[in-house]
Amino acid sequence: MLLRSQKSIAKKIIENDSDYILSLKDNHPTLHQQVKNWFETAQYLGFKGVDVNISQRVEKGHHRIENRKVYTVP
Repeated sequence: MLLRSQKSIAKKIIENDSDYILSLKDNHPTLHQQVKNWFETAQYLGFKGVDVNISQRVEKGHHRIENRKVYTVP
């Protein structure tokens, strides 16, 4: 069985000019912190000069309400 790393998968996606969402977790601490810092700064500046798409969804279930907000940037 061939296992591919997230880096090799991302490389193939970029090479094929494709779109895909990869999850970013704490097991990539440096990259996770860089992305977190970038978004915090962009939010603080109101995404000025940034091509951003914001999608918000509210879901109810299991005795709770979840408010999900997704930011996508190129």
